[in-house]
Amino acid sequence: MTTITNSDTKLKYMEHNIELITNYKYLGIQFQSDGQHNCAKSDLYNRASKAYFKLLRTINPMPKPSIMLHLFDHLIKPILLYGCEIWSPTNLDYRATKHPQSEQVVFLNEMRREFPYITKYIEKTDPIEKLHLKCCKRVLGVHMKTTNMATYSELGRYPLFLEQICQCMKYLNYIENDTKNLFLKRFYRNMLSSPRLSKLCKLYQMKMQLANYMTDLPTMNSSRVNLKLKLDLRSSFNKYWYNIITTDISTSGKEGGNKLRTYRTFKKSIGYENYLNIDN
Repeated sequence: MTTITNSDTKLKYMEHNIELITNYKYLGIQFQSDGQHNCAKSDLYNRASKAYFKLLRTINPMPKPSIMLHLFDHLIKPILLYGCEIWSPTNLDYRATKHPQSEQVVFLNEMRREFPYITKYIEKTDPIEKLHLKCCKRVLGVHMKTTNMATYSELGRYPLFLEQICQCMKYLNYIENDTKNLFLKRFYRNMLSSPRLSKLCKLYQMKMQLANYMTDLPTMNSSRVNLKLKLDLRSSFNKYWYNIITTDISTSGKEGGNKLRTYRTFKKSIGYENYLNIDN
């Protein structure tokens, strides 16, 4: 909890002064006064990192990649994605460029638009994906600067923000269709009835943005529908991955700078390679 200093705002309840703070943890999630959740993601990253390194010390030497990834998905990933229905929508947005660029960079931006949110959530600065990639590269035994796209495809992995989207849409469908929590449902509908307030509903804005990329967006809360959304997102990412490795333009816009130009000659799709199951 961080206290705000040099503020002219003063709040009182009866005779008690109310302390003004910049962030506060409630039910395990860090909430910030500016409405963002960077502190929440950093806190989850730190907690998951401790669990991850404790896991490494416990199971030394490291087991087969498939077993290690299974342990990560069941022990570390739940910590990383805890409460993502709350903090994820504030970060899931597509950052379109506002500056004129070269033809190569414009081409890359057009290619990226085939999949939502890609430009922000593949970045190394995202702490949630950072730990996921760290585990994947350690499992493969490759350098931490190894290309992320090759890391995903060799292990048959997908960025964790795909699951964040699915969990957010599952929660939104629960709000829209479940009749048990009438107060929550009424509050949500009142927000959407106001043009000004509807812009503040990040879950709804995320759904609208996602609808721009998917013509058949699931509208009911069921495991079958959620599975369909997950498969559709993976299919979109597969197309994006293929475009990335087959172009001769690097992410910086340099012609012939794609580091995966050799890798793409024998790797045609995202999938777990059988050689990873061989005992060393």
